[in-house]
Amino acid sequence: LLMCALGFINKDWQEKSEYLQHGRMMSKTGKFSSRFGNVPLAEDLLNETKESILQNMQKPNEQTAHALALASLKYAILKVSMGKPIVWDKDKILSFEGDSGMYLQYSYVRAKSIIQKATQEPNSSFVTEDMLSLPFVYMLLVFDEIWQEAAEGFALQKLMTYANALASEFNTFYASQKVLTGDDTEAGFLHMIQVFMFVMEQIFDVLGVSAVDSI
Repeated sequence: LLMCALGFINKDWQEKSEYLQHGRMMSKTGKFSSRFGNVPLAEDLLNETKESILQNMQKPNEQTAHALALASLKYAILKVSMGKPIVWDKDKILSFEGDSGMYLQYSYVRAKSIIQKATQEPNSSFVTEDMLSLPFVYMLLVFDEIWQEAAEGFALQKLMTYANALASEFNTFYASQKVLTGDDTEAGFLHMIQVFMFVMEQIFDVLGVSAVDSI
């Protein structure tokens, strides 16, 4: 019906549009159904998520909480392949343990904090072969390939899966590697972290959300 309506408005819109089937959203306890009167508005889900975030923030900030809530909801929806059901699970989408918009934002904030604490400037000249062999760096190198696959296949879930894996590799890298060494090694590591932040910013842009400065 939507395609027909577009044709009445502008024939070009109909001819240049492609219909893609998406799944229905349901709660973890069952389906949302207008028959049962339990279908929430998007605004209600956003506000509920935002309030939960505000309650758990050490220094509550409305703007930051809104950005985090939006990232959480959009990631939860876009990580699901087209046609599959989307499960609304507030506890899961607010998790800092991975596979959530909150986790992506948390990882970005951690990277930014490292850059701010550094005594060296990021410098690609000090990136060594050993650094390039790190799984974290490999994930950065395949970004363009994943981006193209997601765009050509209308498969944003691939980009979300990649973002989660990249954030996981970054956090593993930081937990196992001393970054702030105070020498040229630090400059090389900082360059890779700077690239990580750039990639995450591109993903946030796709999500239509802003990267936050703190959580």
